[in-house]
Formats: sequence, structure tokens, C-alpha cells
Amino acid sequence: MVKEEEIPTFKSQYFQSTREQAYVYAISSAALIYTMARGCSSGTLHQCTCANKATAVPVGDFQWGGCSDNVKWGIQFARRFIDNVEKSALVTRNKRNEKEGKMQNGAETAGVERSSIAAVNLHNNKVGRKIMSGSLRTQCKCHGVSGSCNIKTCWNALPPMSEIGVRLLEQYTNALMVIGNVIDSTGSVEILPKSRKKFSSTQLVYISKSPDYCTRDERLGSFGTVGRYCNVSSIGPESCRQLCCGRGYRTVVEEKIERCQCKFYNCCYVKCKICRTKTKVYECL
Repeated sequence: MVKEEEIPTFKSQYFQSTREQAYVYAISSAALIYTMARGCSSGTLHQCTCANKATAVPVGDFQWGGCSDNVKWGIQFARRFIDNVEKSALVTRNKRNEKEGKMQNGAETAGVERSSIAAVNLHNNKVGRKIMSGSLRTQCKCHGVSGSCNIKTCWNALPPMSEIGVRLLEQYTNALMVIGNVIDSTGSVEILPKSRKKFSSTQLVYISKSPDYCTRDERLGSFGTVGRYCNVSSIGPESCRQLCCGRGYRTVVEEKIERCQCKFYNCCYVKCKICRTKTKVYECL
């Protein structure tokens, strides 16, 4: 949990193709697809409609119907919308290289680095799309007299976005470090694993090591984790053990005063009691 007065403003150093940037690109791609696919099926977008009815033979006692989330259209839209920036950067650089010939060593190195980052970003965008394309699941509704299920209609729908986030968080944990490699005279770049381990089409990749998020660094725009609220009973990333970076934590008792047990009287006013509640919170040292 982040206190309101300590919302970080990340600087450019945070976005040099780190593991965290890989996650941001993938989940941004997935979130856009989710919004578009749901918008198609709910009728809020006039550019698209429900997905085509499934052609597979139903496995079970049901029939295909309803309005499936149009993930295919969402993926096409996301590919055009999100990938365009990175692809434009690659095309512009390649054309400049062809026109100017071989660049000076320093400029060439910087250009390869930018192209490598663009290639990595495109890969991570694709990871988000692949996760979404494989996340459709069957949802059903029963029809019949008095709640019976004489007829069951099913369609394909996406799970809650929180589930997608959890899947991508697993990919974040297993992300692989890669390097960029020039493959032709125009400066085109491919990404290769830094180790002998190969990466799959659904694995996040990154180029730069992450900065130290535990320590306050105003240059990077990071407030560190000193004073952050943590969850003492959790074993996840919000746990005191992980969030406090091994420094430990302290217990603070907070008192909250608020209106409670409110009742509406006659037509014109509401009367409430004043309640005091004490809760324990845990802050990283």
C-alpha cells in the first residue's frame, strides 16, 4: 500500500527495458484487448459486435449462443494501436541507416540499443496478446421453468482482469534477460537470450537490470519502501518480509473517527453516531 503523499514519479531510467517495464507493456496490451473485447460484446463500441459463434461441437449438454467477447477484434486493434510506436521507430531508424550508410560507432551503438528496446517491447506486447487469446473460457446460462435447466446456452468470455494480472505476474517472475543483435546491414535487430536458455513466445524478456526499489532515490523518482504499509500475514509481494527488504517493520495503532449507524428521519434529515475504531497497521523500517 502506498501513502497518498508518496506516489512515485518515475523517470526515464525506469524505462530502459527492465523486468518491470516488460510487465507494464504486457499488461497494458492485455488491458486494452480486455476493454475492446468487452466493449464489442456489450454493444458500447459501434465498430465491432459479438465474436463469431463457436463452431466446435459442444462438449456436454448445452448449445452455443449468447454474445461472446470479441477477443480477435481486440487483438487486431491492440496490435495496430500499441505496436505502431515501436514499429515506427524501427522503420525510421532502418531508413536512416540505408540513406546515411554506416554510422559512427557511438551513434551506431545507441541506435542498436534503441532498436533492441523496441524489439523487446514488441515481444512483450505480443505476450500480452497471447495471454488474452488463451484466456477465453466457457460461461453458461440456464433456461427453463422455475429455474430448471432444460436448456443451457453457453458462450466464450474473458475472466476478470485480476486473473489476467496474476498470470502475467507469473511471467514477470520468470522473465528472461536478453540482448540485441544486429542481423543485417540496415541495422535490423533480433533479440537473443543472454544465457543458453531459450525463451518462449509467452515469456517476458528484458535487457537492463532493475534499479534498487528498496532504497530512496530521487534521481530515479523512487521513494523506496521506508514507511510503506505492508501486510504482516501475507507471503506475497505486499508482505512485510518482501516489501521491507529485510529491514523489518513496526506496528502502529491508528484511530479512525467516522460517522456510523446513520438513520433517516421523516423526510428531511439524517442522524448519525460518531464511532471510533482502532486498527493496527504495519510500516516498513
